[in-house]
Amino acid sequence: CHKPNSPHNNDYVQFEQALKQARLEQQQERSLNNNRLIQTLKRQHEELLNIYQQNKSLKQFNLTKIDREQQTTKLNQNDS
Repeated sequence: CHKPNSPHNNDYVQFEQALKQARLEQQQERSLNNNRLIQTLKRQHEELLNIYQQNKSLKQFNLTKIDREQQTTKLNQNDS
């Protein structure tokens, strides 16, 4: 019942092992690339949030400045 270990059978087993190893390495490489991509996206997300907050603050500052200038203009008109 037991088949002898033929060279052909042995080649096939080695091929299967090499294929499994190659697939594992590809999977690890994909995982590494995905992790790098995730880190890059997180960093870009943080940068965009910071820019958004800075713009929001700057806009508020400018609105306050414009409001003060308009009040000063009104006061000056009332003085004339």
